[in-house]
Amino acid sequence: MLQVKRRFPNIPVAVCESRLEGAKRIREECPNVNLLLLDDAYQHRYIVRDVNILLTTYKRPYFNDYLLPMGNLREFRYGKKRAHIIVVTKCPPGSTRRSLRKYFRRIRASGKQYATFTMNAYDEAMGLFDNQANDLKAYDTCLLVTGIANNRDLIEHLESLDKKVVEMRFKDHADYTKNKVNSIVQRYEELSQHSSTCIITTQKDAVKLQEWSEKLGLLPVFSISFSFVLDKNHELKRWILPRILR
Repeated sequence: MLQVKRRFPNIPVAVCESRLEGAKRIREECPNVNLLLLDDAYQHRYIVRDVNILLTTYKRPYFNDYLLPMGNLREFRYGKKRAHIIVVTKCPPGSTRRSLRKYFRRIRASGKQYATFTMNAYDEAMGLFDNQANDLKAYDTCLLVTGIANNRDLIEHLESLDKKVVEMRFKDHADYTKNKVNSIVQRYEELSQHSSTCIITTQKDAVKLQEWSEKLGLLPVFSISFSFVLDKNHELKRWILPRILR
């Protein structure tokens, strides 16, 4: 959420264990807010939504998945009926509706549902601190430091740039403690003895790692971000706007 706030400083951002309590506080403290966007709230039904958006990944679509603990689903597959929009995310570059037709057949979107897909587009890696990290091409090995649920796509992207990738993976939403940062520095020093090495992390993790400039500031640390390429986004806008602007 800190990353969202930094990117959109004029938009109120709230974090609350209770979605309902958080929504009430927003209404009280930000009376001008007329649109509420909930994150990861498909199973939270205390707040009635005008639009439910269901995201499912290309490599692990919900229709091939199973309930916890056998799989990652939090509810039965037929829960997709509550979705107004179904998005197949992280599709291969160059995907088209034609190439993804088998996915859309399995989704079986009803006449009241809109199904679409996205592809990831990685931006150029940028130096996190004001030091020598300004060109990723100068390094053969990337020490990838992440605290996200799935970093497979990022690994594949770096490997496509002919980089050797060494992972240091932490739990999703993990905070970076002194011990964790020390372990990152130690691993970097080990790798840099054998090849030109840099540290690379996601934009989400970079927000937290910036606080450790006294330990990381002299090392080549890069941050990489990505954007979503949404298929026919004008159609989605035309579909969704009448449902939220009423």
